[in-house]
Order: sequence, then structure tokens, then C-alpha cells
Amino acid sequence: IIKAIQTKIANNLHVAMPAIIEEYNFKQQRASVKIVVQQLYESDTYIDYPILSGVPVIFPNSGGASITMPVNRGDSCLVLFLDRDSRAWLLGGVNVKPKSKRVHHLSDAVAIMGLSPFSKASPAKNNTDVLINFSGSSITLKPQGKVDIVSAKEVNVKTENIVINCKTASVKAEETVAV
Repeated sequence: IIKAIQTKIANNLHVAMPAIIEEYNFKQQRASVKIVVQQLYESDTYIDYPILSGVPVIFPNSGGASITMPVNRGDSCLVLFLDRDSRAWLLGGVNVKPKSKRVHHLSDAVAIMGLSPFSKASPAKNNTDVLINFSGSSITLKPQGKVDIVSAKEVNVKTENIVINCKTASVKAEETVAV
């Protein structure tokens, strides 16, 4: 009897699952996500989970700095289910009381972008560099302190002041150089 109760509890406990993006609102940083693993019942029947809507999407963000990236339909993510009802906190509350007694509920999902199946090739070129790439452009930070910037089209720098301190400098251009 205890084993059956444990199994029933475990089958209804949501912790983390792979999902794909169905819709994304970048201004609100919310998505509709589809869990890509079906729910298995003791009768060996499988049922799709419902589409989860209004799911907060997590990107690195702290101390006034943030990194965001495009999110498109079909992108994969990891969906985590918070321990308690998070609605009051998501609406801006601090030290809030949960609005319900639910735990690990589908309604309390958050999505972290970047989880990919093994069948999708990694964009990493090696295991030593930090690589940021998008649409044919890339920035590579190497452990020796070297930074490579490759732009598919153009690099624009807008600032009040530029300071370049270096031992040597060279400019190579196939046609003209304007300063």
C-alpha cells in the first residue's frame, strides 16, 4: 500500500522536463511551451501534457546587466516547476504568501533556454573558448586573453569616447580606409 502511494505521489510530482517553445513574447519574456515527453499512467497509457502558457523565460540577468537572445517557435528549453504557487511573486510581490497550496504544479513552470537533444550538434568549436554566435557573426574569448570578433556584415560602435591602448596596431583593408 505504501509503495502504491509513493508511486502515485511520484507520478504527479513535476520537477523538470524538456519542452519546446510554441509562442514567445519578448517584451514580457513569457512563452507558451509544449512538454515533449508524454505523461505515462499506471495503465501504460500515454497522454500529452497541455500547452503551458505565460511561462517566464529565464536568461542571465543581474546587477543591471543582462544577456538576451532570440527565442523562436520550436526552440528547445528546460521547464522547471517551482515548489510553490509563484503568481504573487511574479506580479511583483516581495515576501509573499502563496495564493494556493499547490506544489510542483504545471502552472508554476519557468523555462530555461538552451537544453538540446543529443541529436542536435553543439555550436562549440572546442572546450576551451567562450563562443557567442548569431547569424554568421561571432565573438570568441580565448583563455590566453585573445578575443576574436567576426562580423558577417558590419561592426558599428557608438560612444562618446574610444581609448585604444596597445603596443602595435595594424589596419588591413582591401579597398579604402577612412578615419
